[in-house]
Amino acid sequence: MGCDKMNKDSFSFVIYMLHACASAWNKKPAEVYYILQSKGCIGGFLVPNYRSI
Repeated sequence: MGCDKMNKDSFSFVIYMLHACASAWNKKPAEVYYILQSKGCIGGFLVPNYRSI
């Protein structure tokens, strides 16, 4: 889990998702980052699965 390396495409996708969630949740992107990171969603889900999402 989370062993996939982040490349330019996955990085761009994660940034997009942070901003989309921030907008939907009425939070700052940094707040969303900390929420998702603390739950393991970035390294455990978004990065490894960004091509299939």
